[in-house]
Amino acid sequence: MSVNQHVFRYVRVLLLLSLAFVLLLSSCQEDTTVPGGETVLNESMPIEGEYLKEPIVLSDSDGAYYTLVHPQKAPSFVSDCVAYLRGFPADNGAEGLSLSYRSDAVSPGTNPSEQKEILIGNTGRAETKAVMAELSYGDYAVVAKGQKIVVAAHTKETLKAAVEVLYQELLKIEVDETGRSRLIFTQNYYAKSDRSPFFTEENPLSRYQIVCNTETRAAASKLQQAIQRTFRIPMTVVDESEAETEFEIVVGDVARDIAGEIANHKRNDLEYHLITKEKKLFIAAESNQQIDRAVEAFCEKYVNTAYSSAFNLFGDLQMKELVYVFEDDAAMAQGSDVRVMSFNVLCELWDDLAKNYQERARTAAAAIRYYAPDVVGLQEISDAYHAEFQVLFGDDYQFVDAENEKNQTNFSPLAYNTKKVTLQDHGTQIFATGNSTQLRLASWGVFETKDSGNRFLVINTHWDLTKNPAYRTEQSIEMAQLIRSLQKRFQCPVIATGDYNTYEHEEQYKSFVDQAALIEAKYTAKTIKRSGTTYHDLGVAVDAAATESIDHIFATKDALFLYYNTLIDPCLLNASDHCPIYADVCFDRAFAEIDPIAADSRSR
Repeated sequence: MSVNQHVFRYVRVLLLLSLAFVLLLSSCQEDTTVPGGETVLNESMPIEGEYLKEPIVLSDSDGAYYTLVHPQKAPSFVSDCVAYLRGFPADNGAEGLSLSYRSDAVSPGTNPSEQKEILIGNTGRAETKAVMAELSYGDYAVVAKGQKIVVAAHTKETLKAAVEVLYQELLKIEVDETGRSRLIFTQNYYAKSDRSPFFTEENPLSRYQIVCNTETRAAASKLQQAIQRTFRIPMTVVDESEAETEFEIVVGDVARDIAGEIANHKRNDLEYHLITKEKKLFIAAESNQQIDRAVEAFCEKYVNTAYSSAFNLFGDLQMKELVYVFEDDAAMAQGSDVRVMSFNVLCELWDDLAKNYQERARTAAAAIRYYAPDVVGLQEISDAYHAEFQVLFGDDYQFVDAENEKNQTNFSPLAYNTKKVTLQDHGTQIFATGNSTQLRLASWGVFETKDSGNRFLVINTHWDLTKNPAYRTEQSIEMAQLIRSLQKRFQCPVIATGDYNTYEHEEQYKSFVDQAALIEAKYTAKTIKRSGTTYHDLGVAVDAAATESIDHIFATKDALFLYYNTLIDPCLLNASDHCPIYADVCFDRAFAEIDPIAADSRSR
C-alpha cells in the first residue's frame, strides 16, 4: 500500500465519522475547546499513562478476541465511535484483522464479566460503573479492568477525547518475523481535569431547591421532574418570594443576587447562560419563552444519562450553551473548503398547520447557525420569514437578492456566512414557465472564501410541484442552460441547491443532470451519513424506507463532495416538512486524486 493510500484511508475514516477532533497531549501549549466552551484538554490537565507488563492482544490472524460493546440505547455518536475504532486495523494496513461489535444486552445463560470486551461509553457493565465512579466530571480514562478495556467519561466531549486517544496512542499493529499481524492494547491512560465539579459531598444535589417566578414555573417543574425521574432525588420548586437559601438552582431572571451576574452579558434567543456562584446555579435565557427550551437543552446535556449516570457540571461556570440541542456533530469533514446547505422551511401561507411559524423559524435559524454552512439555499422564504431570519441571523448571515428582478419578494434566496465568505457577484432569473414568479426562479451568487481565496458559485431554485411535469421539464432545461452559462462566465465550480420537486427516477432529474453535467452529493460524497428522503408531514418522522428525495445538492465535476448528510433531528421535524441537507465540498483536485472516482459513478 502506498503512502498516499495510507493517508487517504485515515482521512476517509475521519470523514466517515466526523471525528476530526485532534487530541492535544500534555506537551501542547494550545487549548482544545469544544462547543459550549468547556476545555477538554490543556497544559494544566495532566495525562497519565501506564504501560502494561504485557500488551493485550485484541485480534490476530486467527480472529478477534475482544468485542466492541456500546450501550443498548446508545446515542448515534457512540455508535459512530464504535465504527471508528472498528476501522483501525484496515486504516493502518492490517486488512486481515478485525473487531466485532454488539450492544451491552446480556444473553440468557451468559456471564458478561467473563467476556472479553472493549466497553465504549455508559454501558451497563460493572466495570464501566467502577471506572466512572473513580472519575471526576471532567476526567476520562481508557483502562484494562478484568476481562474488559473500559473507555469511560462523563460527557460527549470527554468521551470523544477518550476514543481519539485510544485510536491514536493506545492501539498498535505489531508484525512478527513471519509477517503475522496482531492488534494490541498497550497501556492504561487517565486524563485528569483541574476543574472541580459543582456537586460534591459537601454540596450534594439532595440539598437543592429550584427557584422560579410565575412565568418560569413550567420550566422549573420540567427540570424538577427530569431530576426526580433520572436520579430518584426529590426536588422542591419554590417561588422567588420565598426566603433565599444557600443551595439553589435559579431558573430565569428572578429576585436573587446572582441574577446580576448576567446583567452585562449579551444574550440572544439561540443561547442560554449557565453561571455558578458559590453554591448557586443560574440558568437564564433571553426571554421567558426561551427558558422552557433552555431547560430542555440543559436536561439533554446534563440530566439525561446517555453518556454518564452522574448529574454534574463544573463548579466555575460562566458560559453560554445552545438553547437548541442537535444530534449530529457540526464539525466539517477534514479537507473541506466549504459547506453548502439546502433547506425548504415551509412557508406559513400554504397550510393552517404552518401558520404559527415563529418557533419554526427560530429552530431553522438555530440549525443553520449550528451547522454553519458557508452558503445556504433557502426555499419558501415569505416576507414573514425574511423578517424573522434577518433578526435571528444577526451578523452571521446575510441574504442575497431578497427580491427578484421584478422587485417581488424572492421566495428562493441564498444566504451566506459573512464570517467565512465574501459575495463577489449575484443575480436572479425567473423561469419562462411556472406558477409563480416569486417561487419559480433561480438565485445565484459568486463567493470567495476568506481563508483560502477559493471562488465558487451557488445557484438555488424551487421547481414547480410534481403535478406540473411540463413546467418542470422547461425549468430543468432553462436552469441547465443557466448553469453552463454561469460556469463559462465565471470559470469556477458551480454548486446547485434546491427543492426540485423531482425524484431521481424521473426524466426531469436525469435530463437536468446530463445537460448541466452535474454530480449529486448524496450519491458521490466520500462519506454519506444519511441519504434517504427529505419530505415528511410536519412533525412526523421521516419514512426510513424511502430512498429518493426531491431536495438535492449538485455540483459541476470540478468540485468533490467529501461529506453528505440529511438532518432528521427530532427538533427539526417540527420546524418544516422538509429535512435540511448539507454537503462539505473540496475544490483541491490534488486531494481528489488520492482516490479518484470514475466519472460514470459520480453522475446519475
